[in-house]
Amino acid sequence: MSGFLQEFKAHVAEELPKNLQPLHEGLTDLAMRTHEVEAKIEDTASAVHSHDLAIQELREQIKCLEEAQEDLSNRSRRNNILIRGIPETISMELLQPTLTEAFQSLLPESLKAEPLMDRAHRALRSPAANTQPQDVIVRMHDF
Repeated sequence: MSGFLQEFKAHVAEELPKNLQPLHEGLTDLAMRTHEVEAKIEDTASAVHSHDLAIQELREQIKCLEEAQEDLSNRSRRNNILIRGIPETISMELLQPTLTEAFQSLLPESLKAEPLMDRAHRALRSPAANTQPQDVIVRMHDF
């Protein structure tokens, strides 16, 4: 029996390195691939972080631009006056002279000279039958 054990021991000592070699190569390959994947994940995480910072900066810029646009929009409407009740029978050609006459009769002390209007026009909505006339929007040059 001792001979059998010696023979078995020699066989195991001979076969074990042969069988472990592919396993060792597989583990080495797996370790290299794992290292590559971890490096790519780290690069991706870094890119995502930089994109998050860029997105935050762009959001702040958008907010500033929206506020500036709203301010400009509000400033552009400052000299506008909305007038209701001007009859539809007054044509567009006679609208400014009619408004000038109305302003001078309503505010004789305040208006030393004829009021300067950049434009006057009716609002965009169409008048429905039996309703009030369209509003008139007047942009005054100096308000």
